[in-house]
Amino acid sequence: MMRGSQVKHIPIHQFVSGGIDFHMELMGELDGMPNTAHRHDYYEIFIFTKGGGTHVIDFVEYPIHTGSIHFVSAGQVHLVNRDAKSRGYAITFPESLFALHQQLSSFHQISLYHNFSEPTLIELKKKEQAEVYQMAEKLWKEVNEERYMRDEMILTQVLGLLIYSNRLFLDRTEHHQKLRSPKGLLLLQRFRQLLDKHVLEIQHASGFAQLMQVTTGHLNEVVKAQTGKKLTDHISSRLILEAKRMLMYSDKTIKEISFELKFEDPAYFGRYFTRKVGMTPGTFRQQIHEKYHTSL
Repeated sequence: MMRGSQVKHIPIHQFVSGGIDFHMELMGELDGMPNTAHRHDYYEIFIFTKGGGTHVIDFVEYPIHTGSIHFVSAGQVHLVNRDAKSRGYAITFPESLFALHQQLSSFHQISLYHNFSEPTLIELKKKEQAEVYQMAEKLWKEVNEERYMRDEMILTQVLGLLIYSNRLFLDRTEHHQKLRSPKGLLLLQRFRQLLDKHVLEIQHASGFAQLMQVTTGHLNEVVKAQTGKKLTDHISSRLILEAKRMLMYSDKTIKEISFELKFEDPAYFGRYFTRKVGMTPGTFRQQIHEKYHTSL
């Protein structure tokens, strides 16, 4: 978690490891330094054994409850404001953890990081809490002991935690039967990766279908079956998210932001943003800074 003064651009934290691409730490007593919103090129799991505070993910504020798990994807902007008495585990890892150990296909079937609706937060029931806490404790013990095939055991336990959590997520998801389609989920994951990478360059469904070497109709059918929303809905939502990030974390004018987002007419961008968000870009920028200025 980054500490320090206010920044005008979103800091991107890169994963650094001296051994296996994995890091785990206990969320203990706070040091009193303010957090700053940031994003990173790796994935995170927050297991809260004692709640308190809020977790802001892409401008939406969620309460931190005891017995909850929060999954943060690479690229998402987030800010953890824990209460002093909150406790738990923070786990970080890049996608390469699974790629290097030939488990990438398994990771791509984990819906926790590949859903388009909203950040994945799971409120655990009592029995589920016991299961997850036990997994976390075993993982913590393995991380802090130098034992035979330690890295392989860590990978196995992380994957086990993700699979167990993914089952809970699917059981709570309306489209869980369709989400279990491996082919559909892999196509959805690929689309999301390309959307994150090319949102400033491609803003038409046909452009993404061409990149993926499938027809626009097929891609739209799969994405809609997996998420309940059309391709154009996801592209529009992602574009608005990028606009929000720029409005909060950059010094660019609204006109400059509109051009960077490929809107030829800044006035049209203003109307588009207002229709999607319910307020003008200028009002959003003012309100979001007023809301988070003291903590960012």
